[in-house]
Amino acid sequence: MSMIPEDISQMQTVKDPLLNLGDISSNNHNSSVSMTIETAIDQKRMSIEKPLSFPKPSNQGGSFSRKMTLPLDIEPADIERIDNPQCVPYYAKEVCDYMKETEEKYLAKPNYMCKSQKDINEKMRAIMIDWLIDVHLKFKLLPETLYLTVNLIDRYLELVPVSRQKLQLVGVACMLIACKYEEIYSPEVKDFVYVTDKAYTRQEVLEMEGKVLSTLKFQLTAPSSFRFFERYAQLAKANERAYHLGCYLLELSLIEYKMMRYTPSMLACGALYIGMTMEGCGTWNDVLVRNSRYEEPAVRNCARELSMLAAPLHEKIALTAARRKYTLAKFGEVAKVDLSNFQ
Repeated sequence: MSMIPEDISQMQTVKDPLLNLGDISSNNHNSSVSMTIETAIDQKRMSIEKPLSFPKPSNQGGSFSRKMTLPLDIEPADIERIDNPQCVPYYAKEVCDYMKETEEKYLAKPNYMCKSQKDINEKMRAIMIDWLIDVHLKFKLLPETLYLTVNLIDRYLELVPVSRQKLQLVGVACMLIACKYEEIYSPEVKDFVYVTDKAYTRQEVLEMEGKVLSTLKFQLTAPSSFRFFERYAQLAKANERAYHLGCYLLELSLIEYKMMRYTPSMLACGALYIGMTMEGCGTWNDVLVRNSRYEEPAVRNCARELSMLAAPLHEKIALTAARRKYTLAKFGEVAKVDLSNFQ
């Protein structure tokens, strides 16, 4: 069974075992299997999962801050976190600069689909990624896992022609790789076989995993728009709602093929610009210009195009996984924000 139908006009009615919750709940066997998967993952994550938090300046001087000399170019936001080794305040700017230098090294070309693929198109890609957003939420994976998954998919499709019957297999294999790379407790192969409604066997998933890794020569580390967004949101001291709104727009950009012409750092800037503007929590200041290397006019152009992805009349609005995800209370219901008048 393939996720991609032969008739392109029927693309919106693709069977999705995760979205069709009514069918799953009506089947006792499938329901018990789903509960087993989700319970197992919850138990593994219970001891490590933490809610999103925005650190506040520390008033206590710890020994960590006295052991090293502050860099001359350290940002104020990093000084506020100087006593938190996990924020690597001494090296944060250097790490971000390195990400900027390497962000285009492991990206697929924006027009690869028309050159490399004959049996699939950008609409099929959008449907698959929309479905993977649901799988990502179902398994409660880390945000970066989703971005790495899409990066691996695009880089593989740029190099290898894939039939529509195997496109979903490529998707779950890339998510399996991303889980092994990013997660502490990764879902098992049988979990990915289950979410495809057993369209593929365990052996097929493992074989595709090997093909992807060998094709990409095991080069998996790639700066994502999410990592840039995290850094810029920290520098801008964006509030929680602006943060969630930016994340929502970035996930919409994963679905939209034409957004590949923007670099990950530019997408992050555009998403943050919209979040700060809509929430009134800051402007595109000198700190952001210095770290992102983008002036406000360039960021505003990208932001306008990002805002259109959330507009009610957008052609991809039928792909609702990201929208449903960000209407949840834990994400501040930011998908309900009206961006149609964003300037």
